[in-house]
Amino acid sequence: MSALRLVIGNYNTSSRSLAVWLVLRRAGLAFDLEALDLRDPAGLEQARRRSPRGRLPVLEIGDTIIGEPLAICEYAAERSAGLWPEAAEQRARARAIAAEAVYELADLSTFLPMDMTGRFSPPGKLLRGVQRDLDRLYELWGQCLDREREGGPFLFGRFSVADAFMAPLVARLVTHGIEHGGGVEDYLRAVRELPEYLEWKEMAEIETSGATPATPGRAPRRRPGSTAAPRPASPPERRPAVPSVEEVQPPSRPAARRLFARPAVATTGEIAAPAGEKASAKVARTASPKPAAARAGARTRPEPGAAGSAAEPPAAAARAEPKAPPSSRETSAQRESGADAGPVNPTASEPESPSPPARRRRAASSGPIVKPIGGGIHRRR
Repeated sequence: MSALRLVIGNYNTSSRSLAVWLVLRRAGLAFDLEALDLRDPAGLEQARRRSPRGRLPVLEIGDTIIGEPLAICEYAAERSAGLWPEAAEQRARARAIAAEAVYELADLSTFLPMDMTGRFSPPGKLLRGVQRDLDRLYELWGQCLDREREGGPFLFGRFSVADAFMAPLVARLVTHGIEHGGGVEDYLRAVRELPEYLEWKEMAEIETSGATPATPGRAPRRRPGSTAAPRPASPPERRPAVPSVEEVQPPSRPAARRLFARPAVATTGEIAAPAGEKASAKVARTASPKPAAARAGARTRPEPGAAGSAAEPPAAAARAEPKAPPSSRETSAQRESGADAGPVNPTASEPESPSPPARRRRAASSGPIVKPIGGGIHRRR
């Protein structure tokens, strides 16, 4: 186990982790690598515990924690020579370019995020802040590439910490299809063809495919939830059996008649019974009138002084002979007088009720039509 431990973020989107990892790999230092998935809330919580400011990358040297990217690169440059230019002026210039790439080009880093595996169409028109950062980036590259360089195609000839912090910016230009001048094409190709850059890109592709990237030199292992074996198919949904067309037979014609026939109403007072049942009894349309003697005895009043009236009081006589209810065919005049007029002709029509008087219509006015503001049409009288 090495004394150095580098904690980084996602391979696909962590730009500062890429720059620091490139420096440590170019320096040839042995270190343990730990990648946290910042897309997972558990990974974010672990990053807050591991970093003083909650940002990655972090270099752990025993009990010492370094959470600043430039400070990590300075530590690697002191352990291994050749990460800064030899001349003092160029070394100072390289440090200034690296710091500007980390802290100054904020709009470019915000609106053109890093995505190692993604490819997007060129934007129609860039924001003013993004265009200003791009112009400044091209200016820095032009100032370094126009000078005489010795030892390689990078900003100061050989690879330096400044080129490591330019690698995430190169990845942004490629991802978002940003057009650039022909003078920087060789520099972009040199950065993209670095073996360490290609290795990082391969681990980003493995990460986005669902596998867990391993440390360099080890085969990547798949995450517990992303096995290559296909998942078993879910059992088919059970549905109620539906009879086929052959099984559904239409009812026969006699059965259909019994099913859909409406029972006919008998005109002679007999109610038609359903098939298979006995017919019900006949119902008379008109009620038979009661005997005239019964109605006369119930309607007649005893005269005063007659026999039987003195022996029984009127109340007792009423209880002795119950009064029969009047027939429904008797008129209101018969019920008031108590006389028997016989059965009433059911076909006789009752007197019509007087119609209500007709409403008097007002004569139409010939005045001009006035339309008020509130709506409606009225005539001026």
